[in-house]
Amino acid sequence: MIWFFRASVLAYFVTVVIAALNYPDRVPVHFDASGTADRFQPREVAVLSMAAIGLGIALLLHLLIRVFVRGSLTHLNIPHKSWWMQPQNSDRLRRMLATDLAWIGGCTMTLMTCMLAITVKVADDREPSMGAFGWVALFGFLIAVTGQIVFMYTSRYRPDRH
Repeated sequence: MIWFFRASVLAYFVTVVIAALNYPDRVPVHFDASGTADRFQPREVAVLSMAAIGLGIALLLHLLIRVFVRGSLTHLNIPHKSWWMQPQNSDRLRRMLATDLAWIGGCTMTLMTCMLAITVKVADDREPSMGAFGWVALFGFLIAVTGQIVFMYTSRYRPDRH
């Protein structure tokens, strides 16, 4: 899943470049509960803020993934911790934690890419709205992340039975 996270970060920054090249002077940057744009920024501010937010989130997730791979796990609250902290199990735990965070991070960056793409598509509209695609992206994200969390909570971190 690390590849998914990396691909989603790349897609986000490609979309930032596309936005920088295509945005009008006034850019919708927030949509209300009905999906209608309710906050706007100048093009330069919008591009810089979206790049900064994406970079910050990507770096934070990358750092956390590295901590799971190489850092101390003693302060983690995981089910069956005594079993997972045994030397023969800790490497597998590290891989699982990194994979799970990469999946959630990839889903987050994909959602951000979709929302950014929506702003590029509707920026020139007289009354910009995120439309059905925005809701599909949001609910797809919620389903993917919720499914992963349920999987992690119910079965992923259970010790082997043999």
